[in-house]
Amino acid sequence: KDVDNMRDEFNYWYPVDFRNSGKDLIQNHLTFFLFNHTAIFDESKWPKSIGANGWVTVDGQKMSKSLGNVIPVREMAEKFGADASRITILNGGEGMDDTNWDSEFARTVSYKLMQFHDFCIENYNKGSSEKKTIDSWFESELNSSIMTATKEMEATNFRTSLQKIFFDMQRSTKWYMKRRNNSPNKELLNKVIEAQIIMLSPFVPH
Repeated sequence: KDVDNMRDEFNYWYPVDFRNSGKDLIQNHLTFFLFNHTAIFDESKWPKSIGANGWVTVDGQKMSKSLGNVIPVREMAEKFGADASRITILNGGEGMDDTNWDSEFARTVSYKLMQFHDFCIENYNKGSSEKKTIDSWFESELNSSIMTATKEMEATNFRTSLQKIFFDMQRSTKWYMKRRNNSPNKELLNKVIEAQIIMLSPFVPH
């Protein structure tokens, strides 16, 4: 019975869809990750993809124990909050860029997330059924964001995705609300809020 449960658990998680590590581990850990899987498992259980990223820096300095600038994850979450920490990490870099933890960004983005939360609460299911030309522009902006974010997320370009999903859409929403004199089309604004929350969920799940 226990063996069957273990097999079910293993088959649920394998094969690994994506494994990501620092570029310094390409010649050892990631290489042996491939060797071990091909030696032990059938091809159906081989990893589907592997990614690598640059060095991690903290406020522009290389993170190291000797510099004393390592931030433990538990301390990070206590100081900045889990969601602000996650979004800061994912915004810090992409591809082979050296990822930077930006403490000031973590502090300011926490406030921006609260603003977004309050905006959603205050405006969801509010507005009119009237449609204007600006609505077509706003819906086009949403569709463009969804398309770009999907493409960039698939390529693990999380910073680019976040820029489109959150910051660009916030600017577009602000402009839309101004043009509609804070009386939006209810159906459209609901659609935008729902789509943004779904797209932001990998970054800020809470």
